[in-house]
Amino acid sequence: MNKLILAALLASLVPSAAWASDLAIKVEHEITTLSADGVTRVTRFGERLIRRDNHSWVARIIPAGAHEEADHHTAGKGHKHMDIAAASRWVELGNDGKLRVRIVNAHEKVTVDITPVDYNNIGFDGKWTTASQLLDPEQIKRMKAITRSAPAGTRWYEGGTRDAKVQVLWDEKDNYPAASTPPMPPAPAAAACS
Repeated sequence: MNKLILAALLASLVPSAAWASDLAIKVEHEITTLSADGVTRVTRFGERLIRRDNHSWVARIIPAGAHEEADHHTAGKGHKHMDIAAASRWVELGNDGKLRVRIVNAHEKVTVDITPVDYNNIGFDGKWTTASQLLDPEQIKRMKAITRSAPAGTRWYEGGTRDAKVQVLWDEKDNYPAASTPPMPPAPAAAACS
């Protein structure tokens, strides 16, 4: 049985009179899985979302030492690869409403245009609302508001299935994941099989 928890932590908001919709946030994800053999695994990673006008940039936060240059040299001269999980996603909304989606690998200094048929391969649903807010507000509307202490102007929501729960603290006014204080509790233990 899997339990998924999304903990969204607001790191900073970039105010701007010229760009009222500008946003810069840091989101911490925590995924807790409980396997059939009773082993609980916790996966944590962070991302930054920067939105300015019609551009959205989502970048994985890579801790120091996680992606070392030396690792590439040990595999042989000229070793190059596109690390999709570590690559940044750059989405631009055109005046015609069409999206231009690119992944950017800063380590290898490579930018690749992604066609709609390949959006799923990079974990993107093809919606500007998702690119610019991390979660589509329509998805939040389908989730259930839960009673849990939340800062003013925010609310906790929960969705998913019995085996994969998602919780998110949502800024009700500006429609993006908000700061969570204190950190989210661990996923509940799975019920015993009968």
